[in-house]
Amino acid sequence: MNTRKLFIAFAAMGATTALVAGAASAAVAATPTDGPAYLFDNDAAAYVADGATLDWSQDILISPSKTDPFQPYQCPADATHSISFWTTPGTERDPKSYKAWNLLSLNAQKTIIAPDISPDQTLSGSMSTIRSTGGDYSIGVICAKDNGVNFASSGAWWFTAHVGVGTGKYTFDPVTSTPTDPGNPPSGTGSIGIEATTVGAQDGTLSLVVPSGAKATLGTATLVNQLSTSTGALPQFQVADQRVVTKPGWDLTASTADFVNAADSTKTIDSKQLGVKPKLVTNPGGVLAGAEHVAGDATAFSGFASAAAGSGTGTTNLSADLTLVAPASTPAGTYDSTMTLTLVSK
Repeated sequence: MNTRKLFIAFAAMGATTALVAGAASAAVAATPTDGPAYLFDNDAAAYVADGATLDWSQDILISPSKTDPFQPYQCPADATHSISFWTTPGTERDPKSYKAWNLLSLNAQKTIIAPDISPDQTLSGSMSTIRSTGGDYSIGVICAKDNGVNFASSGAWWFTAHVGVGTGKYTFDPVTSTPTDPGNPPSGTGSIGIEATTVGAQDGTLSLVVPSGAKATLGTATLVNQLSTSTGALPQFQVADQRVVTKPGWDLTASTADFVNAADSTKTIDSKQLGVKPKLVTNPGGVLAGAEHVAGDATAFSGFASAAAGSGTGTTNLSADLTLVAPASTPAGTYDSTMTLTLVSK
């Protein structure tokens, strides 16, 4: 069992905290990508056709494979995090120059599986500015070290996108794999024998990976049917199941503490007033999201996600939409709570 906490603060105004600290550095020289970045439409469960125009809300993943969207990218030994990014061409290996990004911890195998680069899921930085001003951007993922501040010794994959000014649409330069013309055809034939010895697969670990200091801040509250209502989302986190032999499955549950007024601890809001709608951002196969808990339901929210035996291996990225509806008698103010996530094997 692996238990981690997400600290959730609810304030009158939302705030965005940069994941990568430090002032922007000068642009680095453009260098080739370390491999292909094929686009996969997670909503349509199909690869994106060359020349297609993408909408801002489409759920787009990238993969090194044209046949398996969940084939992992491999990071080097010194990597500790992965960063999916939108940036000016030439700054792909410089996290401090990114215009928008997501930072995630790596699993034990230091692999990145189906990184999500869609605009609506890129949570840090200035996606709204990119949408309004348009232009050319490199979009992809890197292996990072030093808590995401610096590029690791290797591992950078991206494609080039062209964003329309204020349209919420973008096109991309397709990945090509056409071989170079070798000139004159070879003559003669030959054969070489190949012998290989294999070893049996072994189970890895089951782990819950939550970004350090993860926090959800709900936006400005408004009155809906005369009740204070505010919305937001949990930051993305991961369940990494590398038990590829036994595949026993797993359950992810959640419990939320009552909300306490930051200025007066005697004033509280029952945790059942927090609506939670679990979301599977990426699904390696067989993972099911828990039922939505509507704010004010009699039963407390608990079931976040699960994978039956024989499924759920790989990396599952999760999030949740949040809605806090305060009772009419609740005094105005900022209220804090803690959501505790618990991952157990079946």
